[in-house]
Amino acid sequence: MKVTVDNIIEHWIKSKPIDSVFYSYDIESDLPIYGRLRYQRVHTASTYSRVFRALREGNTLNTRGITLEEVGHSGLSNRKVKGWKVIVN
Repeated sequence: MKVTVDNIIEHWIKSKPIDSVFYSYDIESDLPIYGRLRYQRVHTASTYSRVFRALREGNTLNTRGITLEEVGHSGLSNRKVKGWKVIVN
């Protein structure tokens, strides 16, 4: 199996517990580390963000058994930070 950026994102999300929340800054900080350690693939944070956005907007995640609910950040100073709650793994 060829490991692609979208496969890494899918596995990263599926590794999270149901009802857990992750934010856009987690995609940029945690996902590159996950991809490097788990799959020995090095991609930039912007690559992961761009591909995640395309997967989310294209409804591709739903076809892979992943449902995300958009949530806001709980911090007062970070209201513009996007977050997603994992509904179904």
